[in-house]
Amino acid sequence: MNCVLNATVEHLSTVYLRQDMGLPVSINRYVMCLTCEPVDERRQRKTRALLVRHDVLWDFHLNDRSPQLEKPWHAERIETLRCMAKLYRENQGAFTVLELGS
Repeated sequence: MNCVLNATVEHLSTVYLRQDMGLPVSINRYVMCLTCEPVDERRQRKTRALLVRHDVLWDFHLNDRSPQLEKPWHAERIETLRCMAKLYRENQGAFTVLELGS
């Protein structure tokens, strides 16, 4: 998780410099989570880092129908987001929260 966190923050150093200089920046809170998703029937898996804006995750509807998806396998991501939202509501301390800006 630290490697992903460091790689993410590395790309945002200019935002913090702008903020320090008193220049206008826009900052939002994001929740970071690592997932391990199946790729195919050969039991291959892909680790993926998800960054979801805090308010979007907090308000993510757990029981809504799935939205129109580009590909059928994207339904797994909706289920991942539902699970992530539920777990985040139950235990925010288990997640990494970042303040990111532009």
